[in-house]
Amino acid sequence: MFFHKSTMEHKAHNRITKLIDPQGIDEDTHKETEVVLVQHFQSIAKETMVGRSQFTKSFTQHIPKLVTREDNYNFNRPVTEEDVNEVIEEMHNCKAPGLDCFNVEFFKTCWEIIKYDILDVVDSRESKIVMRALNELFISLIPK
Repeated sequence: MFFHKSTMEHKAHNRITKLIDPQGIDEDTHKETEVVLVQHFQSIAKETMVGRSQFTKSFTQHIPKLVTREDNYNFNRPVTEEDVNEVIEEMHNCKAPGLDCFNVEFFKTCWEIIKYDILDVVDSRESKIVMRALNELFISLIPK
């Protein structure tokens, strides 16, 4: 009962009952309050610089270019099976690369069985389509 009462008091305290619009008029209905809030946030979030490209060009000329064209090409090229094989081989055996607790030794030992699944995950990253299985989660309630 205490927590319910406390929650209800907080809810009443945090409620916006009225707003004063820029003309000084009290707005107390839900719709009027909504209009005042939308107008306010649209006014403060409005883009003030119409010709941004010239500003961006003059600003970015002072930032040093640390990534070469070759590096940029390598970052954006498709990942091949050989690339993934190389990474797996270079990893230390006793490490676990993810939260699933499968260590690197498992990946190396079972590579011929699981490599197509791993390559599917890499391909889904490149095509910017997240595999459904990677975007799911299971919630388990643990009783106290």
